[in-house]
Amino acid sequence: MTDADASLRRLAEMLRAMDPADRTAHLAELAQVDPDQVRLVMQWLDTGRFEPTTTAGLAVDDDTAPTQHPNDQEVGLDRYLKRRAALLEQVWFGRQLGNYRVETVLGQGGMGIVLGAVAEDTGQQVAIKMVRPDLMGPGLDMRLTRESEAMARLQHPGIARFLGLGTTQEGRPFLVMERVDGAGLDTASSTLDLKASMQLLAKVCAVVSYAHTHQVVHRDLKPSNILVQRDGEVRLLDFGIAKCLADQAHLTRTQTAERMLTPRYAAPEQVRGETSGPPADVHALGVMLVDMASRAMERERIAVSLPSSDPPAVPATGPRWQEPQPADPSVLIDPALRAIAAVALANHAEDRYADAGQLGDDLTRWCEGRQPLVLHWRRRLQRRWRSRRSGLLPLAVACALLIAAACFAWYQFVFLERSFESGYGLIERDLAGLSRSQKKSVREAFRLDAGGDRTNAIGLMQVVADSDIPTALPPVMMSIWLGARGEESAERYRKRVETLLADNSHPYLALFYEAHKRDDDSVTQRQALESALALRPLAWKLRFALAHGAIAENDARRARAELAKIDFVDFQDRRVPQVLADRALLGDCDAVRPMLPKLPADRPAWRTWVEAACDFAEGRYAEAGDGFDLILSDPDASQQAATVDVVRSARLVALGQEGQWLELLDAAAEGYRRAVGQNDRYSAHRDAMMALVAAHRLGLQPDIETWRERVLSAPDLQYQVDAHVAVRLLGLPSRFPLPALRADVAAKMGPFPGLSLLLEAIEHQQSGRRDAALAALSRARREGLAETRFAPVLIALERSHNAGQAGEPLLLWFAPWSDWVAQWVVPTGRSMDWSNGSEIDD
Repeated sequence: MTDADASLRRLAEMLRAMDPADRTAHLAELAQVDPDQVRLVMQWLDTGRFEPTTTAGLAVDDDTAPTQHPNDQEVGLDRYLKRRAALLEQVWFGRQLGNYRVETVLGQGGMGIVLGAVAEDTGQQVAIKMVRPDLMGPGLDMRLTRESEAMARLQHPGIARFLGLGTTQEGRPFLVMERVDGAGLDTASSTLDLKASMQLLAKVCAVVSYAHTHQVVHRDLKPSNILVQRDGEVRLLDFGIAKCLADQAHLTRTQTAERMLTPRYAAPEQVRGETSGPPADVHALGVMLVDMASRAMERERIAVSLPSSDPPAVPATGPRWQEPQPADPSVLIDPALRAIAAVALANHAEDRYADAGQLGDDLTRWCEGRQPLVLHWRRRLQRRWRSRRSGLLPLAVACALLIAAACFAWYQFVFLERSFESGYGLIERDLAGLSRSQKKSVREAFRLDAGGDRTNAIGLMQVVADSDIPTALPPVMMSIWLGARGEESAERYRKRVETLLADNSHPYLALFYEAHKRDDDSVTQRQALESALALRPLAWKLRFALAHGAIAENDARRARAELAKIDFVDFQDRRVPQVLADRALLGDCDAVRPMLPKLPADRPAWRTWVEAACDFAEGRYAEAGDGFDLILSDPDASQQAATVDVVRSARLVALGQEGQWLELLDAAAEGYRRAVGQNDRYSAHRDAMMALVAAHRLGLQPDIETWRERVLSAPDLQYQVDAHVAVRLLGLPSRFPLPALRADVAAKMGPFPGLSLLLEAIEHQQSGRRDAALAALSRARREGLAETRFAPVLIALERSHNAGQAGEPLLLWFAPWSDWVAQWVVPTGRSMDWSNGSEIDD
C-alpha cells in the first residue's frame, strides 16, 4: 500500500467513526479545501469495506440509507460544488481588495482562491490570488510571497504577468496577476492531431525552459495550469509551489505535510519529498506528452475505423474518481516519440532531460521530421561497429586519438577564446568552473544588461554568484553592478573577488575589476583600463569608460579620440546609442550620421537620440528639443535610465541655449517635482538650478527666492559647492560661509584639484580684491582645475576679467550645473558686480 493509499484509508476510517451529521459537515469542508481528495476518499469508500450513502450531495457512511451507485455520488458532489460556486460568487462579488473591485470567482484549489477583479483607477482586468479564508496562516502566507517572488523574476509573454503583491484591510496578502483568457491544455488539445498536439506541447516546453533559465522550477505543472489562448499561444499559471534555485531555504528536504502536489504529474523525487529541480518539471511534461499523444492516436484510430458518415462513438468510461495511473510510454506507437517520453519519465532525475528546453528541442525535431537527439548517432555507430572485423580496432583507436587531440586543441585555442560578451571583452575561458546551466544564466544576465534591464540581470547573476563556485566573474560583476548603485551588499562580493583573484591567475579579470572599483582614484582606474585593453583590445565598453574619464577631466580631444576607436561587433547593445550620441555632442557628427542606419529598427528611440544629439551639437536646438521630447514619451526608453537622464538634461540645456526661459522654468519645475517624488537628489538639484537661472533671466523675484532656497538645500558637499558657485555667479546671497566651505573642499574633495582655490577667488572677488582673485584663478589653473568638470566656471570667471585663454572649448556635459550658469550669465569682458551678494548666515 502506498503512502497515498494509507493516508486515504486513515481519512476514511476517521470519517466512519464520526456521527453522520459531523461526517457530512467534514466532507463539505474538505470539498472546499481539496475536491480531488474528496473524490478519492469517496471512491475508497465505494470499493472498500464501507458502503457509503449520499447526504446533502456528499457520500457518507449511513447504514440506514440505501446504497448509491458511484455515478449518483459523482452527480451529488458536482451538484454541491456548483451550488458552492454560486454562493462564492455572491460572497465575493463587489468586494474591494486594495485598489481592485472583485467581479467574479475564477477558481479555487487546495490552497487558494482566484478572483477576477478590475482596477478602479485604470479599468484593467486582473486576476487576484489569495489564501482561502479558512486556511490563513504564516506558512501559507509565506508560500504566497514565494509565488510572487518566483513570478516577479519571470518576464515572458508565455507566463502570466505579475502585477504586484497587496494586502486587504484585514492585513491578508493577495497576489495580483494579469488576467488570462483561454482553455486548459487538455481541452485545447482535445481536437488536435498528433503532430499539432506535439507542436503545442513544444511551445509549453519553451516557456518552462525560460523559467528554468531564470532558475525557477514550477513543480506543479499540469494541464489546468497551462492555458491556450485563441491565437494558439500558451500561458503558464500558478507558481504556488515553485522553487527559486537561489533560495537556499528551499533546498532542504520538503516536509510531507507541506507538499501540495498533483500525484499524477509529480516526479518520483517529489513524491519521496526529496530536493527537486528542472527534471521534476520535465517529468510532468512527459506525463502530458503521453496523455496528449495517446488521446490523439485514439482519435485518429476511431476516425479511420468508422465510416465517414458515422460520428465517432464516445468510449465508455468508468467513474471519474479513479486512482491516477502512471504514464506509460510503451502505449505510444511511434518509436521516436516513445523514446522521448521514456527519457522524460525516467525514474531518476539525472536520467531525464536536464531541462524543459532539451525536451522541447526533441519534440520540435520530431515535428519537423528530423531525428530527435535522444536517438543519438552513437547507438547506431555501436551497432555497426560490432559487425566490423576486429582487425579495424587499432586503426579506429588511432583515429579516435587523433580526433580527440584535434578536439582538445580546438577547445583550448578556439572555443575557450571565443567571445560571449565582446563589449566587456569576456570569453568562454572566463566561465571555466561553472556548470552548463550557470553559464547559460550568466550569458542571459549579460544579454539583459545589454538590453537595458540591469535589475533582472543582477537577479540572474546573483543566483550564480551566491553558489559555491571557483569562478571570479559572477562576483566581479555583482560587486561592480551593486557598487554602481551604492548598495552595501557590494562589499560582500568585493571580499570574495579579492580572495579569488589573489593568486594572479586571471590578469584580465583582475584589471577589469580594478578599473571599476569606485574607491580608486582616476589615475589608477585609467591605468587599469588601458592595461586591460592591451590584453583584449575589442573590449569597447572599457574604451567607453576611458572616454568618460577624459570628459570628467575636461579633455575633449582625448575623449573624441577614444570614442573614435570603438568598433561595434553589433549594434544591439544599449550603450551603442550612448557612444554615438557622445561622439556627436563632442563634434563628430560627420562620422556618426553614416552609422544611423545600422541601429536596430525595433529601437526607434536610439536613432532619435543620436539624431537629436547631432542637432544639438550643430546648434539646431528646436529640432533637438523635438527629438528629446519624442524619446521621453517613448515607453521603451523607460529601461534606459542613463539615456533618459542625459536626454532630460539636454532638453533643459536646449531651452536655455535658445533663450526660452519661460518654457525652461516650467520644464525644470515639473522635473523637480518628479525627482523629489522619486528621491532622486541629482535630478532635483539639476532641475532646481535650471529653474533658478530661468527665473533670474525672467526677473521673477518670488520665484528667484523660492528656487534659490531649493538650490542651497543640497545635502552633499559637491552639490553645495555647485550651488554656492551658481548663486554667487547670479549675484545672489549664499547661506554657506565661504571660508568653512573652502576648508571642507580642501579636506574632502581631493579628486577636484584647485577647487578650493576657485572658491578663494570668489571670496576675493566678493571683497573687491580683483588682483587677488586673478592670482587665485591662475593658481587654480596651474593646479589642474582646467582638467576637471569645474573648468567652465574657471573659464567664465577669467572671461569676466578679460583673462584666460580665448577659444577654450566648453564641454557639452551636464555636471556640475554651475557650468551652464557661468555660460549663460557671464559674457566675455563683463565685470561682475558682487556688491549685492554678501553672504548671509543660516
